[in-house]
Amino acid sequence: MPKIKVDVCAGTHCTMMGSMDIINSIESLIELEQLSGDCEVIINPVPCNSLCEHGQYSPIVSINGRMFKRADSETIMSEILDIIRAEGCLEK
Repeated sequence: MPKIKVDVCAGTHCTMMGSMDIINSIESLIELEQLSGDCEVIINPVPCNSLCEHGQYSPIVSINGRMFKRADSETIMSEILDIIRAEGCLEK
């Protein structure tokens, strides 16, 4: 079963810079897309791990281990959709 693991920093700086908006966008995407039963998108809010260097690179998002600094909903949604398509996760 293909899994897409999305870690979104839920620390103060990242939250202030939009990490919760990114989570909401991913949740909306999952609801809108017809994912096959073989695929799973896991959204994991994580505590601050200081990767944003005191907010300089907030928000931080990791998708299957690939880190995105200064992430925005559009970039993250596009990356997830690319993975969904590559993995053949859409219902036919």
